[in-house]
Amino acid sequence: MTEDVAADLKQFITGIITQQTADIRQDICRIDRRLENLDTKIGGVESKVSSLEAKIGGLEIRIGGLETKVYSLGTKTDSLENKIDNGFAAIADALEDINNANEVQLNQHGKRLTRLERKVFKEDYHGPIRQT
Repeated sequence: MTEDVAADLKQFITGIITQQTADIRQDICRIDRRLENLDTKIGGVESKVSSLEAKIGGLEIRIGGLETKVYSLGTKTDSLENKIDNGFAAIADALEDINNANEVQLNQHGKRLTRLERKVFKEDYHGPIRQT
């Protein structure tokens, strides 16, 4: 191999290596830009996740408040149910007392009517009743 051929070969190899190195640098630059874009997008996603976490935290607090209110309403409903039951029991007792009083009064009226009917029928068939 002559020196000229060796120099040409050396120049050829250097040219290929330089071209390959330049291509690799371009690939690295493209990859670097893509990574930067990914970092930006990941930062946006992280920001959105943080925002969602904050919203979820707020919702958990609201749900806790609603659970407390529902429990309170349940307690109030139980209390109201007991009051209604007591009210209905008192009404039932009062109605029973009224019915008993009406029954006694009705029995007394029945006795009076029976006596009056006897007097009336006695007068109709036997003339006026004489008191002796």
